[in-house]
Amino acid sequence: QLMKDYALPVAVSGTHGKTTTTSMISEILLKADTDPTLSIGGILKAIGGNFRIGHSDLFVSEACEYTNSFLSFFPKVGIILNVEEDHLDFFKDIDDILHSFHQFAKLIPNDGVLIINGEIPGADVILKDLSCRVVTFGGTAKYDYFPKQISCDENGHARFVLVNKDSEKPVSLGVPGIHNIYNALAAIALADVLSVDFSVVRSALSEFHGTERRFEYKGMMNGTTIIDDYAHHPTEITATLTAAINYPHKSLWCVFQPHTYTRTKALMKDFAKALSAAQNVVLADIFPARETDDLGISSKNLQDEIKPLNPNCYYFSSFEDIENNSFSIRKGETELMSGLFFVNGEFDEYIAKVLSYEGVFLIEAAPEHDPSFYCFEFPGESGTEYGFLRKIEGCGLSSVVLFSNDLPYQEANAIFQRLHFDKID
Repeated sequence: QLMKDYALPVAVSGTHGKTTTTSMISEILLKADTDPTLSIGGILKAIGGNFRIGHSDLFVSEACEYTNSFLSFFPKVGIILNVEEDHLDFFKDIDDILHSFHQFAKLIPNDGVLIINGEIPGADVILKDLSCRVVTFGGTAKYDYFPKQISCDENGHARFVLVNKDSEKPVSLGVPGIHNIYNALAAIALADVLSVDFSVVRSALSEFHGTERRFEYKGMMNGTTIIDDYAHHPTEITATLTAAINYPHKSLWCVFQPHTYTRTKALMKDFAKALSAAQNVVLADIFPARETDDLGISSKNLQDEIKPLNPNCYYFSSFEDIENNSFSIRKGETELMSGLFFVNGEFDEYIAKVLSYEGVFLIEAAPEHDPSFYCFEFPGESGTEYGFLRKIEGCGLSSVVLFSNDLPYQEANAIFQRLHFDKID
């Protein structure tokens, strides 16, 4: 309903990439001083959240297809990034999904614009009988906007030459992953529709470093890099792991929790193929979300599909089992955490558990990741402090501060001496 109050509402839709593309657009419009109203499906640092109220005619929002919610929007400009099978607890099949995207495109008025990935299988179904202007993007010269001379820098950030009509312009992205080129093409096409100067667009895209949970760097411990990503569809997983392969690392661990039984069952083989690209895969059990029927499956079924493709796949039925398992992450490796495990603020707790594979329960680090100070929390029951302290022995700590309500100082000091720590506070 908010869209009705704006002269130029923009709706960003697609199976994948909505949050990143909406964020790219937001960065461009903010840098262009257009004072937009923004609604984003993730946390964007530039606005300190996921919603911004502006005072211009521009309103940019994600538009999700699930339950056909995007058919309640009133876009003047619509963007369709891609269309694949997903949300099969609601849609019957891909034809049903394409029909919904066609209905979404039909919402755009005669004087509006549809910006669409021309490579979508079935794009002709979406484009049928539209009265609005259509702008396409894709990977070849068949489309209005396309890239060439694609490469990546040392951090996996994509660089390419943008081709539109007779112009060619270099673009460097501040986010990793070749898939983000397509997101950028959609954002650039919209910027042209809105007559934003390209120098502003290029600068905004190079300075955009992503939103939370989209290949988000969480920190490093003992040479292990921790990346968090929301990918929960096989295509998204493939894109994320491909980006990770281009990111500095020696080997790659992927910790994944599937989201919903229906998606996992319907796309089981696709999940297996996508996840097997990591050198090591750790599976948590399926997150049911809104579903109550487990359809007789668990992540064990997914492990069985992955094993013939990649034998280094481990399934644990609980997070406690993942925490307590002894598989190790060595220096220089990348731990990529995917799926929906990090909901409800659980990430900080989990990162501590992941790092405990190296013998550390990290609760807090000093500002700017100061390696000289770490705060560790003893999570065990009284009487098991020795086992916990064994975990952090040999981590190169110059001093340790132990907080305990009921461990006498003399006993604690004796433990520290046995473990060869040279100081106790």
